[in-house]
Amino acid sequence: MFRALALSLFLALCPAYAVFAEEPVHISDRDGILEALGHVAGEGVMAREKPDTKSPVISRLPKGSKIIVLSKKDNWYKVRLYNRREAYVRAELVEFRYELKDEHITKSDIEKKFMVDIRNMASQFNQMVKESIYSRRQSIVPNLKILDGKKKGGTAVVNVLYCAVDGTGKPVPSMRENPLSETMTKFVEIVMMKMLLYDADSYKIIFRIPVFDNGRVVDYKDSAEFTVERTETDLHDLRSGNGKIWDYIASSQPADEFFKQYPH
Repeated sequence: MFRALALSLFLALCPAYAVFAEEPVHISDRDGILEALGHVAGEGVMAREKPDTKSPVISRLPKGSKIIVLSKKDNWYKVRLYNRREAYVRAELVEFRYELKDEHITKSDIEKKFMVDIRNMASQFNQMVKESIYSRRQSIVPNLKILDGKKKGGTAVVNVLYCAVDGTGKPVPSMRENPLSETMTKFVEIVMMKMLLYDADSYKIIFRIPVFDNGRVVDYKDSAEFTVERTETDLHDLRSGNGKIWDYIASSQPADEFFKQYPH
């Protein structure tokens, strides 16, 4: 069961792994391509098979539902639903909530796309875990949240919150082993590969975990760091598919050990 879920999650994230195979897509209506995380702005919004009000309804989406916007055609967005099925939704019924502050890596379209991409990946991970049989059988599941992306000096930094959550989404301490640790390690690979597209001297992914006191979250702390130095990285080797990103990642602790057990 765990292997099947891990495989489906990996396949969901896999398209982002081909990041060196094509140029990044700008977030813009200019070329009709968005590929961003959207939220349904109305209640009972109809997702249809085709961009036509007479087309069959695939699903009725509750307000606030997350969807991946793939492209735009006239007044319709082509979207990917939580179950990976593609559909069409009226553009005026979708909103985008992400914000980029001044301290983020830059405000260029490409780097905005990067932040949207990794937030999409974390959102897809969480959504697929939530909708899985595994989630219905377990009271506690892993959860990832992209906190921000910044450039400090010459280092591009992405901060990620990792915790275990209960059925309501509340962070809880747990001594259980994480059966999806391998997929979460793959998540680190994908994010780091995408970070290497941007101009910086080094790249760092910092995972933060909650600090508990009597079962309550009282603080958050940095727990694991994964760093790549650009001067030590053979980008041609990685682009060609001959090299492995883990040959260049320096970590404060091995990823398989870090993700093996839920934060407690």
